[in-house]
Amino acid sequence: MSSTLRLSTRQLAARATAAAAASLADLPQGTAAPEVRIYTAPRPASVAAGPGAATLLVAVQLADPAGTVDGPDLLLTQAADALIAATGNPAWALLVDGNGQPCADLSAGPAPTDPADPVPDVVINQPTLYAGGYLRLAPLVISNT
Repeated sequence: MSSTLRLSTRQLAARATAAAAASLADLPQGTAAPEVRIYTAPRPASVAAGPGAATLLVAVQLADPAGTVDGPDLLLTQAADALIAATGNPAWALLVDGNGQPCADLSAGPAPTDPADPVPDVVINQPTLYAGGYLRLAPLVISNT
């Protein structure tokens, strides 16, 4: 006989905070800094699929430590402005650990002009990135709620 585990709001919040802390602890594996890599379309079907035919626009190195935990949220911190490697329209981002292994993929792009449209996970203030320019992201919040 099995039963469904029903958790209190407090327990759900504790699990979400623990998950954010575990994600933060996982990022520094390897010898390089963790990164948020921003790509053009197409976005792959899964994190494990890698970038496929998408073009890497910019790799944003994260600070050491890569961020902080605020309740269920993981707040990632950029180390410095990132040099944009290619020109294109950002469509998605890949969070990788210090070994370059994928940890999460995220939507990316400019904030919507219509409030009914979803806000991308990684908000970029311009619709097109231009090679040779620099990118500074607003604080990046990955929510576990």
